[in-house]
Amino acid sequence: MIVFQKNRDRIWKREKLKILQEKLKVKPQIKVAKESKIRKCQCCKTGNLHTILIFDQRGPT
Repeated sequence: MIVFQKNRDRIWKREKLKILQEKLKVKPQIKVAKESKIRKCQCCKTGNLHTILIFDQRGPT
């Protein structure tokens, strides 16, 4: 019963938010795409960098 209540509240809030944004003439924020996990070379901006070893406080894992 608690899960149903949370979902219902979430839907209710989403509907009210849309109505309030229309009344206040607020534009919703545009989501910015996150950077890719595959990193590029910093010098030439080509090629893909791959993680071979990860170092922590003790050394490589």
